[in-house]
Amino acid sequence: MRDGGLNDSPVELVSTEELTASYSPRTEKKDTEYARKLADLAVPLPPIVVHRQTMKVIDGFHRLLAARLIGVERIAVRFFDGSDENASLLAVALNTTHGRPLTLAERTAAAERILARHPQWSDRAVATVAGLSPGKVSQVRRSEQQETDRPESRVGRDGRVRPLSTSQGRKRASELLRANPQATLRQVASMTGISAATVADVRNRMRRGLPPVPPRQQEKGTKKLTMSPAPAAHSAVAERTPSPALASLSQVLRKDPSLRFNDAGRTVLRMLEACTVVERERKQIMACMPAHCRELISELMYGYAEICRSIAQELQEGADPSRQTG
Repeated sequence: MRDGGLNDSPVELVSTEELTASYSPRTEKKDTEYARKLADLAVPLPPIVVHRQTMKVIDGFHRLLAARLIGVERIAVRFFDGSDENASLLAVALNTTHGRPLTLAERTAAAERILARHPQWSDRAVATVAGLSPGKVSQVRRSEQQETDRPESRVGRDGRVRPLSTSQGRKRASELLRANPQATLRQVASMTGISAATVADVRNRMRRGLPPVPPRQQEKGTKKLTMSPAPAAHSAVAERTPSPALASLSQVLRKDPSLRFNDAGRTVLRMLEACTVVERERKQIMACMPAHCRELISELMYGYAEICRSIAQELQEGADPSRQTG
């Protein structure tokens, strides 16, 4: 979740005098006129978010200022107990989702700070926190980093580490599969540092008599994979899209006539509906799955997941003009 689970934390009343400067990513830290407008509202304002260790305001500085303007001595607070770095990241994430929207310059500056501290994060991971498109983050990354400074792996939105190039891992996987054809995808993946879906692709390419590394990756050269744990800061503010949200998005698409009234669109809708059913019936599927089918279905799932990931990437790149080349 983008709020780091704060909605589940209790609300406490805290003296306004105990609270200090904000983590705000805004260029203009203080807008007294905006605070006065908040003070004039006749409805209660949401609790502010405060870093417990430092008592700094993460989200809600102008609500605090409004309370002080009208003489309120105690204000509703939800405390965040993470690290100082996590608090800074959470401030960016929260300020991109409500209240006065951050300007493009402020969001870009936030992305620059995140990339400086976490260059291994993927474009989508940074985009989720900073409120930018992945294409814009890619532009920021290119302008801030030289080729030799770029890490060899990145951490995605799900917290998993992925190499920028899987060439070496693919070659190693092909060697292991030749030596032990009975090895499972997970076993080979754990020994090579690539995903099980990539291992499945390597095996399929070998069966078709193709080299384990696709030509487009061979052209980019190879880099040795460096694995590192996903940073805790990222996991506090960005997780996968919740199932109810996915179902809602699917419902919106089902009503879109541009998809409903052509064969390709109906195919997409049927595919998404199948995914919705799988997610909804997940526990029952797992409970009833015969033991002798689990490995085969696991391999199929990994393979199809890789196909879906590839389609998602192509759709994203096609929708982002900054990634298109003429």
